[in-house]
Amino acid sequence: MKEFTRGRIHYIILILWIASCSVAAYNLVAGTIQLNVQDAYQRQVLAGTLVRIRTLHLLTITNENGVAYLQNIPPGRYQIECKHPEYPRFIYLFQYRSTRDTSVCVAIPPIDKSEDVFYIGGFEVAGKKANIPVDYTATTRFTAADLQMLQATNLGDVLEMIPGLRKSNRIGLDKAIYANVQGDMYDRFGVFGTKIIVDHAPISNNSNISIRDLNGSNNSGYGVDLRIIPADNIESVEVIRGIPPARYGDLTTGLIHVRTKIQSSRPRIKLKHNPTTREANYYQGFQLGQTRVATSLNYGFSERDIRKEGDEYHRLSASLSLKREMPTRNIVLQSKTFVTRLIDEEQPTDINEKEGYDRGYRFRENVWAEWQFGSQSKLELTAYLHYTRTNRYRSKWVSGAHPGYRGEIRMNSHEYTTGGTIVWHGVWIQARTVHDVDVGTEFQIDGIGGDGIVLDSTKNYYGFDSSLRSFPLQHIPSLKQIAFYVEDQWTTTYWMDATWIIGFRYEMLGPRVNRFQLRNWENRHGAFLCPRLGAVIHLSSHWQMRAGYGKAVKSPSLYYLYQSPQVHYFGNKHRRIQPMNRRLRAYAATEWKIGVDYQLSRALAASVDLYKSRRFDAFYRRTYPVWEPTGQVIGMPTYKRWENLSWQYAHGTELSIDTGEWHGLSVAMIYNYRWRRWGTDTPEYESHPVFSAIDSSGLVDLDPYWQDPGDQWHKTWSLDVRADWRLRQAGFWLQVMAQMVPAEKFWEEDLYSQGNWSNKVKSYPAMWILNIYLSKQIGHGTEVSFFINNVLNDQGVYSPPWGIDYNPLSGRIVSRSYMWRKNPLFWGIECSARF
Repeated sequence: MKEFTRGRIHYIILILWIASCSVAAYNLVAGTIQLNVQDAYQRQVLAGTLVRIRTLHLLTITNENGVAYLQNIPPGRYQIECKHPEYPRFIYLFQYRSTRDTSVCVAIPPIDKSEDVFYIGGFEVAGKKANIPVDYTATTRFTAADLQMLQATNLGDVLEMIPGLRKSNRIGLDKAIYANVQGDMYDRFGVFGTKIIVDHAPISNNSNISIRDLNGSNNSGYGVDLRIIPADNIESVEVIRGIPPARYGDLTTGLIHVRTKIQSSRPRIKLKHNPTTREANYYQGFQLGQTRVATSLNYGFSERDIRKEGDEYHRLSASLSLKREMPTRNIVLQSKTFVTRLIDEEQPTDINEKEGYDRGYRFRENVWAEWQFGSQSKLELTAYLHYTRTNRYRSKWVSGAHPGYRGEIRMNSHEYTTGGTIVWHGVWIQARTVHDVDVGTEFQIDGIGGDGIVLDSTKNYYGFDSSLRSFPLQHIPSLKQIAFYVEDQWTTTYWMDATWIIGFRYEMLGPRVNRFQLRNWENRHGAFLCPRLGAVIHLSSHWQMRAGYGKAVKSPSLYYLYQSPQVHYFGNKHRRIQPMNRRLRAYAATEWKIGVDYQLSRALAASVDLYKSRRFDAFYRRTYPVWEPTGQVIGMPTYKRWENLSWQYAHGTELSIDTGEWHGLSVAMIYNYRWRRWGTDTPEYESHPVFSAIDSSGLVDLDPYWQDPGDQWHKTWSLDVRADWRLRQAGFWLQVMAQMVPAEKFWEEDLYSQGNWSNKVKSYPAMWILNIYLSKQIGHGTEVSFFINNVLNDQGVYSPPWGIDYNPLSGRIVSRSYMWRKNPLFWGIECSARF
């Protein structure tokens, strides 16, 4: 027994000796690789980058200098995977031939760039490769080259490139454009809940209380008219559909984040022309000492109706950008001054003798600074002041009262928005974990003043029997918002690579202190805790899963809080109504989403995203009687007031396939399905009841004055295809964009409507559209672009069955209505030259 034990011990010692000799021999042929990771464009070191060699089961993280040491690496060919929280996953192929220590530099391109970059004329074109998403949110990014190719005249034209949104095939300034990045044309609060940020400052519409413009639209309580933001000087646009990270608030639908150019450049002039719009833009950037200066001038002209004289829209804008870097103090200062002048005129040349003008202007001043503390923390400061001067006038001939009269309405107001942000950003590196932390606060004040809406009650613009009266704005209090947020985005390497996001945002809307005592602190429009959770899990080198949850709120604007006063008459009674609701609370939205991504190679990537959202306590304009009716009184005067009464449920699916680039050709296909249902559960007053209304028991309703308004739903399918062909040597870029809507359905419940199509699903036929864009370099720094939208000139003429008037006695159609679902063929040309 002892000999057997002694023999086993000798055997184990022999194995250990052989293993130690093998390790020693391995170390003789193995070396150390010093990996330096940095940004491919700014050459900034990327601390906290995960570095992995799967074949060797090696995993490490770069230090604060962006350096990682890979030790005991034998000669061979390796795939070095690099992953930074703010950059796409990057795979570096490396052939290690020597046993000596080696230093290697890896340059990771940003999300909106690529490895292959060239120029067509004066704008940068990036060679495209298939990349899977890097954010848990549904994010789409556009560069200046994309907008140049589209010949965008304003920020609203970028909506043509967002997948799932209906293509208008109309580029220009002839009509107001509003953003709804995740919705449809029927969603008013989808537009109101989309936030626009330009150069770190939000463009707010919360203080807008105005009359309709000459286009017949009133964007009070609506979104921002994107025509005020020229597109020629935009550097990049980031569109987040849904609820974004915790640093963004006062939104429920999505975010459009815009960064404008501030770079050294020789003078460049761009000229655009299409059937409705002409535009000219001048840009120049230069170095003045230690300060970088960029200036731009823009003029746009549009005709709403080319058959009518004196119906023009003019936009004049100028901007001045300054950027100064102080390397010794690690401080970067920037400012942006932007001025826009609108001249919108209409002469009384039509049958209704409509006349009007809009002669307002807008001023925006943004200042932001970045103070770097080493390589792992920094402080960001932002301050902004926006001012809008509104000067509108409209008049028309009002008939109905003998002998008729000319009604007039004026709008004079001063709107302002001011605020700022303070954000601390830090990186905390542990053994196998990297924490990326944001802690910040944000405040904003929206106010309005001036004479407001001026009406002559004896010659009312809205009709001789209108109840609306003048509305002065001097005593309307400002709308205040304060928010605090913290968010941690940490990347772990346990089990598998994953990035986890957890954040909280606390919104206080309408805060004020009573009697200067903190214990009497009050938030008039509500206080909300909004969590934001997300995860990006790398299941393998080809598979990735994303998931997220978020809650967000949108503050009511002054338009919803304060409405024009009304004077009502009924018999020998009269009463003045102030339909305001100062206690109106903000409405909230929640969203769940999950996605799976697959990347086979640089030439193929596919993603599937599913989302489900809910909006509650949204605004609904409920109808009330001026006097509480007694008995069945028909024609009782009514008024409306905004209240937190509506709701919405939505869900959708998005499937995208990206082929990357092959010999300059790339194709992207995105399929979308969206469903939305909205309504209210609160009855409202009806002054003209329908006596055929039936209650739940099947009997005629004995109290027809309060009725259920019902609800509605809308669903649509769409397929977007985008093909790009880029020829670097020829300076040529061809783009084809097509959208097909195979089906669209709409349903509206109305318990009191009658007819063949009441309470039935309305279905639209299939529709598709084809657009072509072409850019060609014709000299150094000079290019020409041309586009044709709706190439086949198919206007989608459709006669809906619910628009047919049918006579059952004769069995014939009395009348038929038609609708045009698409604009006709539309074209444009642009010339750009650098001097």
